[in-house]
Amino acid sequence: KEQLAADKSFIVIYLDTLTCSSMEEFINRYSLVLTQALESSLDKVVGALKEFLPSLRPKIEVSAEGDVSFQIVSQASGKDLEETFEKVLELPEEAAKKRKKRIVVILDEFQAVRGFRKDNPDSLLWKIRSRIQHHRNVGYIFAGSQKHILEQMAIPKDAPFYKMLDVVRLNKIVEGIFVGFIKKMFAEARMRAEAGIYRRIIDRADNIPYYVINLCHELVEYCHNNQKPLNEAAIDSVVRLLVQKNQPQYEG
Repeated sequence: KEQLAADKSFIVIYLDTLTCSSMEEFINRYSLVLTQALESSLDKVVGALKEFLPSLRPKIEVSAEGDVSFQIVSQASGKDLEETFEKVLELPEEAAKKRKKRIVVILDEFQAVRGFRKDNPDSLLWKIRSRIQHHRNVGYIFAGSQKHILEQMAIPKDAPFYKMLDVVRLNKIVEGIFVGFIKKMFAEARMRAEAGIYRRIIDRADNIPYYVINLCHELVEYCHNNQKPLNEAAIDSVVRLLVQKNQPQYEG
């Protein structure tokens, strides 16, 4: 991601899809990261939002400490929500044409999209394909750590992205690089710990990116909600909670 962003000949859009629990949240976050990548100031972000997708509403909040948070909120529901989803998928191509600059979209942990429609997990994938297959000014990278699910999206003949995507298999991330990545994640959540704790998180998740990132997200929520420090005890508690939470999946 950083290497791509260093090349000023195109714009890089990055979204960790695992942070989205629903189609609505994906719409909000995807729109936000896109407009933030296009513009540098808050005023310009709001202006870009009105330009490309006026149906979405910006929401600005100021905390007691004076910190400003900016969100994008969709008020659509039902069929309108799906129409908004499809319109949002067109944003990168529209922006690339208007800015006369190529765009690269990186959707990390992309397999999470299937969870937005539990009744028909692949339906949104087909919607994504129907839109982006016509994009000529945008490149897409769909990444994820659950390789078997990603492969099911692209390799079988009846898969949504059959013959549309090149499948690239990567080895485990070098631990030192991974430590820097998750350290930055916790820093953004205003959390710190000794370097050994970050390596411990990686070890407990067997250096599998999906499980490492999931454990990090759960740790942030656990430590914030319970006002606990990020340490070995917190890791043990969260791992136990995750085992209890997912136990039904492994029971006969």
